[in-house]
Amino acid sequence: MHFRSILFDDEPGIAPDLAAPDPSEFFTDLNLGQIVDSITAGRDDYNLKPFFYTPLRRIESINYRYEILLDLENQAVFGYVHSFAREMRTMREHLAQAEKLYYGRQKQSW
Repeated sequence: MHFRSILFDDEPGIAPDLAAPDPSEFFTDLNLGQIVDSITAGRDDYNLKPFFYTPLRRIESINYRYEILLDLENQAVFGYVHSFAREMRTMREHLAQAEKLYYGRQKQSW
């Protein structure tokens, strides 16, 4: 078994195309857009909104995400995920800094 994503189970074919942040009527009726805005606030670099607007079409996919949420209730697992995300953010900052450097030796120092 291979691991592909915590958001999409191993559906036949490839992961679905992410939907543009154009909420349907029920999103507006239930004010879900405000919830998505609140959850994604301060995380614009990650472009998370399309994940909330992309519908899951199989009950197995919904159950898969629910199981992920249950796993994240375990504080140890959540800590590992949080630590990984923090280190990835640090790496992106280093890569962005490397893009701004002018001299080859500067890039080798870190």
